[in-house]
Amino acid sequence: RNIAMMYYLTEVRAFGNTLLKNCANAFCRCAKLTTLPSDLSTNAFADVTSFANVFYGCTSLASLPYDDVFEVGLFSNCTKCTSFASAFQGCTGLTGNIPLKLMDGCTSCTTVASLFNGCTHLRGAVINGTESIPSGLIAGMTALTAAGGMFSGCSGLAGVSITGSDLFKDSPNLTSISELFRGLAVTGTLEKNFFPIVTD
Repeated sequence: RNIAMMYYLTEVRAFGNTLLKNCANAFCRCAKLTTLPSDLSTNAFADVTSFANVFYGCTSLASLPYDDVFEVGLFSNCTKCTSFASAFQGCTGLTGNIPLKLMDGCTSCTTVASLFNGCTHLRGAVINGTESIPSGLIAGMTALTAAGGMFSGCSGLAGVSITGSDLFKDSPNLTSISELFRGLAVTGTLEKNFFPIVTD
């Protein structure tokens, strides 16, 4: 990571075919970064094993991209990635909605701990007229064990509905959810399958 980049980077116009294998801390504390590309057709992160802290502290980042043409999110199908821990922690400028399929199909991921921790203005996705945490956000994460603090301090999600949500339906190995919604007044009813229970 180029430390000097923290002070000057304002926009990423395209990811292209990066051939990267590790993106941990890649844009960490790039406080002037405002924009990420919406064209996600290149599968740029196919070989990446970690996105831990990738956008940590990017306080000017305004929204997260979703490719309407290919119907994929920023990290869709990153099957080799094991960590999204604190990927967007402290991104206080995020005022957009949580995009659909942000990390779906990431079958090797074990942690999304503190993923959006402190993203005070982040909003839920609008689904059928109701602002919700999209159930497909972490679809396919069968190896997931840790989600503690995932939405901690996301005050913009106050009042978001969790009725009918099956956010963790694909994660039977989940063991840590401490402070998942710390500081939030979520509404609705937790369905019985919100946290899968493994029985012998």
